Amino acid sequence: MSCPDTLAGQRWPEYAAAALSLGIRCSVTLSYLAAPGSVTLSLLGARPRAMDPDQVALAELLVAFGGAASGRADRADHGWRPAARHLPGR
Repeated sequence: MSCPDTLAGQRWPEYAAAALSLGIRCSVTLSYLAAPGSVTLSLLGARPRAMDPDQVALAELLVAFGGAASGRADRADHGWRPAARHLPGR
């Protein structure tokens, strides 16, 4: 989702009103969707059209990394739980 200027934005009027009340003039939200969950990263700016394309490209890498790390952690957790049942004292 991208909103280059919340003052001029008409697509999401409730979001624009709430964002403007907080001083947010532009935003970009990126998502990484993968089972069993997802990761989102939102960039907010105090000036309209403040998002540089290079910043957005870097943010896309960060959200992909976060999604991959989250998926890896989930797989590790699922592997740990069954093994933990066999530990002494369990």
